[in-house]
Amino acid sequence: MNKKIIFSVSLIFALSAFFSLPAKAEDNSLISIPLTPDTAVSSPSAEMIPQSINAEKKISNLVTRAYNLISSRTSSLAVLGDKINKSNLTGEQKMSLFGKINTQTSKLNELYNKIKINKNVKDTRALVKTIYTDFRIYAVFIPKIHTLMALHTLTNHLARFTTLLVQVQLKIDALKEKGINVDARQKLLDQAKKIVPEIQAKINSTIKTVDDIKPADYPASKNTFAASRTSIKTLRSMFFNIRKLLTDTKLAK
Repeated sequence: MNKKIIFSVSLIFALSAFFSLPAKAEDNSLISIPLTPDTAVSSPSAEMIPQSINAEKKISNLVTRAYNLISSRTSSLAVLGDKINKSNLTGEQKMSLFGKINTQTSKLNELYNKIKINKNVKDTRALVKTIYTDFRIYAVFIPKIHTLMALHTLTNHLARFTTLLVQVQLKIDALKEKGINVDARQKLLDQAKKIVPEIQAKINSTIKTVDDIKPADYPASKNTFAASRTSIKTLRSMFFNIRKLLTDTKLAK
């Protein structure tokens, strides 16, 4: 066999070996080539899978965040409920406040269930945002309950003072029947009596103002709470005045 024949045979075998290589080897050599935007558009199926996985991951993270945010808030509401239960408020007052807490807890749980089944990232993110905008547990609701507790406590103090006023009046009447001059004492008692309706009106108006605060009122609600605290201080001063007037009659215990 001459050299030309040997070279031709070798070339044939070399070409046969090249074209018989698996397509995978050729594909692998292309993977390292960056895709241009135009090339990427030409293969939508290759892009959809990563986007879907990415969306699922985002939704999973949002659900986890919602769980943590809502769990924190429902736990704080439970602590608040325990505080109410241990307070000296009346049964009716406690039930009223418990009702408000239970409503918030139920709505938060409903929101979480809604977030769990949502499949859209944008919608899920919007739902998670409502934990702040539609509830404001820490900025509005809990301060509201604390303020209402303080106002209910003042209402109960007023009831006790009203009973004390009646008792002092009875003592004054008894002294008067004995012929003792009670003019000074009666004057002090009458002054104390005039403060009672003023206190009641201020308590009622403050309760209404506080009870009407909504999550959407934030951050303006901070001014409302500040005003309510000022009202509570004023009310306590009014109670002090009643106590002093009754003490001066020397008939109150």
